[in-house]
Amino acid sequence: MYIYKVFIKVIQNRIASKLDSHQPPEQAGFRPGFSTTDHLHSLNQIIEKYNEYNKDLYLAFVDFSKAFDSLHHNSIITALTNQNIEPVYIQILEKIYNNSTADIKLQQTGATFKIEKGVKQGDPLSPKLFTATLEEIFKGLAVLWTDRGIDIGGRRLTNLRFADDIVLFATSAPTLQTMLEDLSTASLEVGLTMNRSKTKVMSNSAKRRVEVDGQEIQYVEEYLYLGQIASFHNRQDKEIERRIENAWKSFWSMKSLMKGELPLSLKRKLLDSCILPVLTYGAQTWSLTEHQKSRLKVCQRAMERSILGVTRLDRVRNTTLRFATRIKDVGAQTAKLKWAWAGHVMRMHPDRWAKIITEWVPSDGRRRPARFSISPELQVVNIDVIDSVSCDRLLIRYCNRNFCGVQEHQVCGGVLAGGIDSCQGDSGGPFQAELPLPGGTGGHMHHVFGVTSFGVGCAEPNTPAVYTRVSAFVDWIESIVW
Repeated sequence: MYIYKVFIKVIQNRIASKLDSHQPPEQAGFRPGFSTTDHLHSLNQIIEKYNEYNKDLYLAFVDFSKAFDSLHHNSIITALTNQNIEPVYIQILEKIYNNSTADIKLQQTGATFKIEKGVKQGDPLSPKLFTATLEEIFKGLAVLWTDRGIDIGGRRLTNLRFADDIVLFATSAPTLQTMLEDLSTASLEVGLTMNRSKTKVMSNSAKRRVEVDGQEIQYVEEYLYLGQIASFHNRQDKEIERRIENAWKSFWSMKSLMKGELPLSLKRKLLDSCILPVLTYGAQTWSLTEHQKSRLKVCQRAMERSILGVTRLDRVRNTTLRFATRIKDVGAQTAKLKWAWAGHVMRMHPDRWAKIITEWVPSDGRRRPARFSISPELQVVNIDVIDSVSCDRLLIRYCNRNFCGVQEHQVCGGVLAGGIDSCQGDSGGPFQAELPLPGGTGGHMHHVFGVTSFGVGCAEPNTPAVYTRVSAFVDWIESIVW
């Protein structure tokens, strides 16, 4: 077995560069110089820009049933031949796969049978063989899809692939359905079967029915793509929540080490090498608000307190915690990853999608005009608190990559009839409530529970403003005061 792996590794080293040369920039799986960040960045940029410019976008996240175990062996050989691999290597691989057998052992060993499909598990060459075969499918589809997909600066983008993780792009539901049907038919020819129950569709437009072979494909509001949440609404908040949750899972999976007698220097290494990468996965693609940065830091500080055995009631300053643990700061690490990725994108080949999409500005969309002009005078008015459901319904037409729904840390306020506002184009000053004082004491006392976040227009009907709740920043305020 070990001799075989050495042998197949030699073959891989000899044919890998040629196989990679036949892969387009749409495929980022198992290729040097590519990573999941390429496609995460590209997908997030597309979603943000289509939202910002009010363009319709339909996405299909394709799932194949047991993809690596289903490829027909003759399809693998055909792909290698079409990609000009030397005949001697094709013959060797053909003999390896044609002579592959297996048996099932329970109480006794069963009869030997031939393995007629699937790439070999644990074989270092298997991922290359799979992507080579998948490329033959998409080469054939490219002829049918010349006017499909989306227009990115004059170039058509129909799909992004990371091995068998595939996302298709379209501007309408009927077009997306046609693409899915084409892919399903072409995939069957090489042994791949689309899993229609796990294949999902997502859109920022009308959710018109999409089906493949008569079976409806489900619409979702979010999808976990390459380990990161893809969504048209509140993607960043959802992803930060998930990163924090996964970081804590990783932390508690090592509870015996983190809470045990392990030296602090080793606990620091565990936090930096095992927990921090979980907390910052995909940070290269993030656009963090101050609140989201604060949540990440609060999570990291809680872990520091946990390994030191102190609580918030002990009133230990954050600077004291950090001096003791000396772990990498999550904020600094996030910024470092983003700067490193920005430099990587700038140095990319001009044909890479991550670079093309970053520099692309849609020319056929229409951004909503800004109508902000700030009053030179401080004004005081009485406005109402609007419930989040009503607020979302009223402001959905202003959805963009910065706001698409009231979050838990926000509160909505205004006069729906219009004509009353504290601004002249902005969202006004602090949102506060007057507190009742004992009779005869005189004076006024106000409780500030919201600070300016943003608003649309001024004193217009059915356009409330959104404020940030002060309570959402209690941890940050305490970290500054104490």
